[in-house]
Amino acid sequence: MREVEVGRPDWQGYFAKLASEDVGAGASVQVLPAPEPARRVPPPGWMLHGCSYDPGIELLELSLALAGSAGPGLRFFISRPRCVLVRESPAERSILILDANATRTLVCLRRRRPRRWRSSSSRDGAAHGRRRVARRPVTAGPGSRDGR
Repeated sequence: MREVEVGRPDWQGYFAKLASEDVGAGASVQVLPAPEPARRVPPPGWMLHGCSYDPGIELLELSLALAGSAGPGLRFFISRPRCVLVRESPAERSILILDANATRTLVCLRRRRPRRWRSSSSRDGAAHGRRRVARRPVTAGPGSRDGR
């Protein structure tokens, strides 16, 4: 697991890169300490839709969306961030943001797993030293019922 502090000059580039790499990752945002027992806000099922940092007005914006939705459903604004700490592992990226009011915001992004092709049969040949054959979507062609 790697932990690093992102310097202020790098925030804009870091969040732009994060927006391009982790869009669609499962996401939760939590303000610490919470007045009630800690809970993730929003509940599971939300994904990162985008994020950006505007150094001119010192504003970090995070937008989350439900799977399959066209636009963001929730937006979080963190004004005047002072420190950004990132902890990364292969499965998750945690970002702790400390703002000018000493409010800590924790953003957790669960990385998407790469899709794997299923083999063409249960006996895919891997045990016999043969190369695996990937399944591909079948399209309708001339002469089929859906070929029209």
